[in-house]
Amino acid sequence: MKTVRRNLPNDFSVSLKIRLLDKEIKNTIDLCRKLEALNVTFITVHGRTPSEKASKHFPVDVEAVAEIKKSLSIPVIFNGDVKTLQGADRIYEATKCDGIMAARNILSNPALFAGYKSAPLSCVQDWLDISLKQDEEAMTYQTFHHHLV
Repeated sequence: MKTVRRNLPNDFSVSLKIRLLDKEIKNTIDLCRKLEALNVTFITVHGRTPSEKASKHFPVDVEAVAEIKKSLSIPVIFNGDVKTLQGADRIYEATKCDGIMAARNILSNPALFAGYKSAPLSCVQDWLDISLKQDEEAMTYQTFHHHLV
């Protein structure tokens, strides 16, 4: 991170995503404080350790992310098991994080943060409309299909 910061303009945003190092939250907080001292712009924290990954057997540790947020002065983004808009609201209330990141669930439902439980037909129509406006060389079948699916 020192090298990245040294080689980019000061006003260029530099962020990273981490997972909890282990169940001893102090270790992750120490790492985050070191990153903050290197002038990262914000940190996204996934509330599981690397060994827990996305397992249903290991719930996301919302309290740990809340402790990290309290320990830093830079923005902290929450990540992990954001499945609904209501769930995002509950996570915000519990952590007071500066943002919510969704990955797997936003890919399966691009309208998640609009409050939909599944992608509405209008979302599919929007993609069709967008893709029809693209240059034929830029919008290959593979690209079209990948984003549609």
